[in-house]
Amino acid sequence: QNEALYQIFLEQSPVGVLHVDRERVVTFENHRLRMMTGEEAEDAWIGRPLDEIEGIEERLCELVAELLEGGRSFDESDFLFVRRDGERCYLRIHGAPIRHPERGIVGGALMLFDTTSEREREEELRVFRRYDEVEPALRNAALSLASTHAFLDEAARLIGETALAEIG
Repeated sequence: QNEALYQIFLEQSPVGVLHVDRERVVTFENHRLRMMTGEEAEDAWIGRPLDEIEGIEERLCELVAELLEGGRSFDESDFLFVRRDGERCYLRIHGAPIRHPERGIVGGALMLFDTTSEREREEELRVFRRYDEVEPALRNAALSLASTHAFLDEAARLIGETALAEIG
């Protein structure tokens, strides 16, 4: 009964959960992971080697290999996953080895967090900050240009009047 409740908890978790065995084959994925990656339940990654799944970055496969071989946990940001529909999904992924008391590392657990919205907000802020940096220079350039145009317009008027006076 506790195992069934644990399965329900994992399946309904608000973060993506992925388990790979010692050979890097996916043995569990939850609903949130499928939502983030745009996969349907019938397209499950279960039973597939991690490095053969379309859209998985090589860097993630390397981190999982280090996790399984050396027992090193990781917490990395900015993984890009391109969904089947072409949408980009940016992920922060935390990985940790799963250790058996007698057999050592038997697999790895990955928790995936969708950081796409945060990344988009940060990019918008960078653009706004850039505008804030260049706005004074643009305003000064516009005022200078306006002054230059006013001077040239007045000079042209004066030259024109002078030329008419000379003719007349």
